[in-house]
Amino acid sequence: MVHDFAATPAHVVFVLCPVVIGGEAARRGGPVLAWRPELGTRIAVLRRDGTGAPRWFDADPFFLFHVMNAHEEGDGA
Repeated sequence: MVHDFAATPAHVVFVLCPVVIGGEAARRGGPVLAWRPELGTRIAVLRRDGTGAPRWFDADPFFLFHVMNAHEEGDGA
């Protein structure tokens, strides 16, 4: 489930937490959202100008609901 993202002048950042929307499970009466820590958390950083490939970072599982702020340091490359 992607609920929010962060933006700086040059980049957007998406945090992909291991909370999975379980449409099939919900149809069987199970939970709509499921915590799947074995998937880990992945972070994608994309350039706002559309150039280059996304940069991916892996992290231990965590959940993030709302991003409060973002900034860049250095040359922003």
